[in-house]
Amino acid sequence: MKAFLFILLTYLSNLLMAQDSVFSRLKMELEASKDDTTKVLLMTSLAGRYSFFQFDSSITYFRRALELSQQINYLYGQYEAYNSMFFAFNNTGDYAKTLETKIEALKIAERLQNRRIVAIAGIHQGMSFIYREMELYDEGLNQYRIVMKMVRDAGLPMVNYANTIGTAAQCYIGLGKPDSALICANIQDSLDRKFKRTNLFTFLNYGRIQEGLGNYRLAEKNFRDALKAWVRGELNDPGHDNQYFLAGIYNALASALSNSKQYDSSFHYSMLALEISRKKNFLHYELQAAKILSQNYAALHKPDSVVKYLHEIIATNDSIFSQNKLRQFQLMGFSEEQRQKEIEAANERFRNKVRLYALVAALAVFLIVAAMLYRNNRQKQKANTLLNHQKLEIESALSTLKSTQRQLVQSEKMASLGELTAGIAHEIQNPLNFVNNFSEVNEELVDEMENEIKDGQSGRALELASNIRKNMEKINEHGKRADAIVKGMLQHSRTDAGQKEATDINSLAEEYLRLSFHSMRGRDQAFTCEVKTQFDGSIGKIPIVRQDIGRVLLNVYNNAFYSVAEKRKKSVGLFEPMLSIYTKKLDHSVEIRFRDNGMGIPNKISDKIFQPFFTTKPTGQGTGLGLSVAYDIIVNEHGGSLTLVNEEGNFAEFVLRIPTTQLT
Repeated sequence: MKAFLFILLTYLSNLLMAQDSVFSRLKMELEASKDDTTKVLLMTSLAGRYSFFQFDSSITYFRRALELSQQINYLYGQYEAYNSMFFAFNNTGDYAKTLETKIEALKIAERLQNRRIVAIAGIHQGMSFIYREMELYDEGLNQYRIVMKMVRDAGLPMVNYANTIGTAAQCYIGLGKPDSALICANIQDSLDRKFKRTNLFTFLNYGRIQEGLGNYRLAEKNFRDALKAWVRGELNDPGHDNQYFLAGIYNALASALSNSKQYDSSFHYSMLALEISRKKNFLHYELQAAKILSQNYAALHKPDSVVKYLHEIIATNDSIFSQNKLRQFQLMGFSEEQRQKEIEAANERFRNKVRLYALVAALAVFLIVAAMLYRNNRQKQKANTLLNHQKLEIESALSTLKSTQRQLVQSEKMASLGELTAGIAHEIQNPLNFVNNFSEVNEELVDEMENEIKDGQSGRALELASNIRKNMEKINEHGKRADAIVKGMLQHSRTDAGQKEATDINSLAEEYLRLSFHSMRGRDQAFTCEVKTQFDGSIGKIPIVRQDIGRVLLNVYNNAFYSVAEKRKKSVGLFEPMLSIYTKKLDHSVEIRFRDNGMGIPNKISDKIFQPFFTTKPTGQGTGLGLSVAYDIIVNEHGGSLTLVNEEGNFAEFVLRIPTTQLT
């Protein structure tokens, strides 16, 4: 221990000498500088460095830098000025001012032309730290997530934001989630190792995690490693006297030692932390040290000392969270000198009333806890009321949204049914022509059969009767074909959800191919397209909702025919439209591929084609619901997948997969 203290004192002595040198150099450069922007940056550097041990000097340089940068309209200088006050206010426990400087810096950063993203990310990084200090852990994690998203989106170097990941680890520790904290700490550690640097914050995080898990000896080891890292100067540069972090390490060690009942060592480090915090006005760490001392004295059954540090806890806590209450607290007569005189005057009586004092202290703690629980309960009740109200609003909005969705889907079905008019008419016309033709032939055969009967040619009459019967069978066959087309059309327009039934997917694909093709020909008599099909005959029947899958096929066919038709209109040279359809049986599903050689889909919008109301067609030529409804039918209703393989200007290929599960 003595050797370590000697090393620490030697390091602090060298640090102070280096610090004086750095400050002297910066001040000389400031005096010699002729450029205003350089002056601003030098003053912000001095303000940041003074923030760790001379608050007044830090404020002075901050104000000078801010005034000059405002005079010359130097936005980045204003940003750096506010940024330089981060630790000055934070270290003194004035979190409201700390947060205010960050908010002002954020307003300026949003107006920057250069370094805007880096500046904003740095601000959110600092705000994550502030909220962690204020024990607002959820908001601290929210700021961390904002930083990480900006790092990913802008491709910023992750190593510059490793400490933000460490702050997230500390927030998870505060929320009692050691597993999540350990994940963040491991990420920070891996970044430090990758860039060959040692970070004392990593040791602190690991130590706090182990302390939360009850591994106090392992926590102590990590905290001592953090202290060694601080002594080696791995956080400090020649101009920073970061005793703020030294006080934090002392408190961490004191807490771990207290939990492992090493009270003498815990007293030593907590007193060191308290001494530094009082001297430097580090209120947050002063509060921590007082709490640890109070806990130690309570464990050793020394209620007088417990009460002493309870008073300090209350005073420091009030200074941190309500600066306006400091004067009221002083007027109540709880100053340290008055309390000492009262204790000395009533020393004899106090020894006789130790148990009473202990009871009073316990009662005070109980009342504080009860007040906190009451406040939390009230907040919880308000939150529950608000959540219930929001839940009802969301449920109402969801119900309206579902109703609107059903109406839109039905409107899209009816619109597509209208587009199929030419195709359906063509499909119905074929069987009707057969019915009409065979009816006319039968009429002639009946007349001929009557003449043969009159002439006594019964053999010939029977032969004619047989021909009539065959013609009637043909009439019946084509009548059923027309009936099936009409029923399919009615199913296509139904509003209710259909039932899955075993269906020949090859036959269904071929049927809707004809309907779509003839529908396109009905709108454009000059339209031509070579169609190639390769159907896997081993597929058999699979369980699907026939009319819904038909809807999907129709949308894909229509898009393909539209694409090749548009490309033909714009093509200068020879272009032959082509559509290829392949079906294939896989292990647990059926795959259908639709590949056309049309316009393709622009790469910048290819990821939006399955979104509702998004269409590549001109205004008035598409609802934007076709592929969205198709995606919903395949993915949500049938548990399959619908994907796009695309090359802009050359081809588009939709790949549809439907599971071959049992009928349900």
